Amino acid sequence: MSIAQRNGVNVIVGGSNRRVEVFRLHASGLPVVEGIMQAASKRLVVASNRIMDAVLSGVEWSSPYICGVFPCWTGTMTGYNNAGAKLGKEIVYTDSQTSERWIFPVPEQFRGERGSILVVEHPDFTIVLDGTKDIRVEPSDVNKVSVVSEFPASDGWYPVDPQHGIPTGGQVNFSFSNPVNRYLWRLAEGRVGPVGRGYGYRRDVGLYNVRPSFCFGVAVESPAE
Repeated sequence: MSIAQRNGVNVIVGGSNRRVEVFRLHASGLPVVEGIMQAASKRLVVASNRIMDAVLSGVEWSSPYICGVFPCWTGTMTGYNNAGAKLGKEIVYTDSQTSERWIFPVPEQFRGERGSILVVEHPDFTIVLDGTKDIRVEPSDVNKVSVVSEFPASDGWYPVDPQHGIPTGGQVNFSFSNPVNRYLWRLAEGRVGPVGRGYGYRRDVGLYNVRPSFCFGVAVESPAE
């Protein structure tokens, strides 16, 4: 089946009980554009990085009802520049496989910031195709776009911000006794695209050369009954 039966698992994130279900198995995965658009057309919310992190951090990741989705795209859309560069009017990233340009417009209040990453969660954005090779991330409201400061300039273990689960701050040493840190993978030149999860170690946060044209699984989230 291309779209999995709607089995899933429940996780608690931020005191909220959420249901996570497979929308598309990795075995029949989709690029970002198709995955998000197909879910949105059915009025479904693509599961966020925080939600999928909760799945990967617990026993739920090995459930037969969810394990087949990994690696997967999340609904946490991001955009960052090369380390040290100021944010301008937009962040542009080119997918080296398709030559498609991904464009994330920068809200005016965040322009000029350094060492930051922009984040907007599905369904608070749409993907707009202009008929060429430009793909725009259009927030439904600029106030829905967040900025995570102190976005690291290199790969490594870091604490994460509490809202989106994005690595931030100073690098730390790996420790089994500190399960809240995550390993960041990023591109030196910057990137626009969603967080990818389950591509390697369960504590990896994929903001690197996981190109949006890669075919990954997709999970959706909703309030648990």
